Amino acid sequence: MNERSLVIGPRRESGRWKARRLVRSDWSRLEPSVSGPLATLVFAVLLDQLARHGLLAFNPLPLLLLVVAGAGLRGGTAPGLIAGIVAALYATHFYDEPFAGLQYTPDNARSLILVTIASPLLGAITGYAARGAAALRGSTDAEELDAERRLALPGEWAELLASSDDYRGTLQAVARRVVPALADWCTIHLAEDDPDDVGVAGVHHDAAREMFVQALRRYPPRGFPDAVPGAGEPRVHDWLTWARDDAHAKLLRALAPAAVLAVPLVAHGRTLGLLALGNDAGRGGFSPSAQAAAALCADLAAAAVERARLVRAGDALRAEHRFLFEEHSLPMWVIDAESLAFLAVNEAAVQRYGWSREEFLGMTLMDLRGDDATAPGSDSRPRRADVAVNQHRRKDGGRLDVEIVSRAVVWRGRRARLVVVQDVTDLLRAEAALRRSDEERRHAQRMDATGRLAGGVAHDFNNVLTTIQGYSELLLRSLGASDPRRDDLDAIRKAADRGAALSRQLLAFGERQRTEPRLVDLNATVTSMESLVQRLLGADVQLLTIRAPALGRIHIDPALLEQVLVSLVLNARDAMPRGGTLTVETAERRLGASGRGRNLQPGLYAVLAVSDTGGRLDGGGMELPTVYGIVRQAGGVVRVSGEPGEGTTVKAYFPIAPDAPVELAEPAAHAGDEMVLIVEDEEPVRDLLRKLLTNQGYRVLEARHGMDALRVLERHHGPLDLMITDVVMPELDGLELAARARVHRPDLPVLFISGYTSDEVMRRGADLPSGAFVHKPFASDDLLRAIRGLLDAAPETAA
Repeated sequence: MNERSLVIGPRRESGRWKARRLVRSDWSRLEPSVSGPLATLVFAVLLDQLARHGLLAFNPLPLLLLVVAGAGLRGGTAPGLIAGIVAALYATHFYDEPFAGLQYTPDNARSLILVTIASPLLGAITGYAARGAAALRGSTDAEELDAERRLALPGEWAELLASSDDYRGTLQAVARRVVPALADWCTIHLAEDDPDDVGVAGVHHDAAREMFVQALRRYPPRGFPDAVPGAGEPRVHDWLTWARDDAHAKLLRALAPAAVLAVPLVAHGRTLGLLALGNDAGRGGFSPSAQAAAALCADLAAAAVERARLVRAGDALRAEHRFLFEEHSLPMWVIDAESLAFLAVNEAAVQRYGWSREEFLGMTLMDLRGDDATAPGSDSRPRRADVAVNQHRRKDGGRLDVEIVSRAVVWRGRRARLVVVQDVTDLLRAEAALRRSDEERRHAQRMDATGRLAGGVAHDFNNVLTTIQGYSELLLRSLGASDPRRDDLDAIRKAADRGAALSRQLLAFGERQRTEPRLVDLNATVTSMESLVQRLLGADVQLLTIRAPALGRIHIDPALLEQVLVSLVLNARDAMPRGGTLTVETAERRLGASGRGRNLQPGLYAVLAVSDTGGRLDGGGMELPTVYGIVRQAGGVVRVSGEPGEGTTVKAYFPIAPDAPVELAEPAAHAGDEMVLIVEDEEPVRDLLRKLLTNQGYRVLEARHGMDALRVLERHHGPLDLMITDVVMPELDGLELAARARVHRPDLPVLFISGYTSDEVMRRGADLPSGAFVHKPFASDDLLRAIRGLLDAAPETAA
């Protein structure tokens, strides 16, 4: 039982037994000091009696000196000195002359002096030697005990450090183990902790002075955490150099350490904190063994701090995993890399797919795949190698187009893949719609480019036809009725008319014109378009036309009707890439209120049907939206029918218009004597216009183009009643010419002529009044009628 346990819990004893214990304790303390002098006295009396009776045959003083030496060795300096004095007194009696009263012979006097000096000196010397030996034994025992306690400290530290993740409380307990085993007081400071309280532990062996150590916790060493250089090496410091300010210095003076040992807490080459040990003056410095023990304790403390921080980092990573995996809004799972079995799924996957977590863990990835494991090939976006688009099925049978991103991971010792899933069903549908829109836009751009090309060709062609047609009419008017050349000229005029019809078809194919609905014969349109249709189809497609007899007329713009026919033909041609037969048929149908056309007004309809022998049956050709719009605007409807692999028939229903009364042609009265300026860059057309007008009595001024016309206007100071100008000309077009001419002649009427359509004129920015435009090629009567109409409607022209 140690001293602390005796103090904390003493036994209750009776007075007699307590007194007996005290007597024994006192005698055991006094016996080493008393026994030596008593033994010397007994030996002196015994030797004296032997000498008196003549029984002593040797000198007894050497034996007595041995007893004196034993008294000094056993009792110490004082008992040895007393025993020596007893021996010296015995020598005074031993060396004197018998019955002479302290009389000594010279030899005995010298012996007495020697024994008197030697005996006390021998007792004192042996006493000092005994004390030195005792002190040496005591120091050795203390060091052995201190070493045992120091050897026990690392084990106690390791047990404490492994017992809790609360390293602050653990380090406080460790500090209490260090004090007083290694030092009188101890503080532990940590870097990267609370800046207002970086000290986590402080202990003093004197409870009354521990308050100073607790206050010292707030003052880490100067330059902390690099106050003690070296990788964990202890360093003894001058405590005065530790003072950071006056308050810190006062605390150190109150503690008055004789030595301060600082050991950095180092883990993985990084300083985590500092272990500081202080000794008071009574304890002195730190031995090498104490420094080694302190360094070992610092290493264990650093390991504890690092362990606690790693545990906290692991907790943070686990929390982050829960947030990134369990709480993620996108479906996520972990699958085995070989069997594709589900190892873990998050809540988003459970909600999106419909299976419970337990059901998922009993499935493999292949259970999610549909019959077609890959989503429809409508997604053409570039993707990385670790990104795929697949089609998955839900528990309720629904289908999801998903984008999958996966990474190779190790899951609980198994090779696995972490998969993130994004539902892209709506995105793929939007992309498909966008692609269709882009295709339609590109198709419209191609059609626009084709139309512009056709318009340019038709414009030049119309100038040629205008010349042919105009001069044919002039020659016909100059010949008599019986002239045999009239038939040849009439054939030339009719050929020009057919050329004009082809030109109009090209323009209708290429451009959207201003609609001018009128009564149109559907059969006549099909007949006139037959040659153009055949050219559109090519040699590998056979064209078959069937026209119903006596088909009523419909009310529609002729150009739009021709566009409907061309669009249906192109749509059918796309359905027959390897050739086939295309049938264009007209028919008459009467629809009642309860028939298939119940969303139409009951009545009689003309039907334009285009049938192909291709295999497509979707009604989704690029041309059909245009057809739907034109037919619906005309009051009709479009129907698509057919069988897969047998071809498709598209029917356009147009309401048949009631017959209109026949208008009688008015006699021509186109002559006049007004001044007309002709502006035309094509010389043959300009010459034709000059002859037509002069033959009718008009006075004519000519200009080759817009800039030339401005110069003519500047030189002409007389009246000007009308300007006839081409729309498209070099340097200055007809529209700008008209605007600049009206600056000085604001009431000047202008008649525009062009091989382009009126829509092209409008596109260039002109809003033409009715009757102010004549399309090339024109009949001479139509041109003269338009001229006369503008002149009669205009106010009188001033000079």
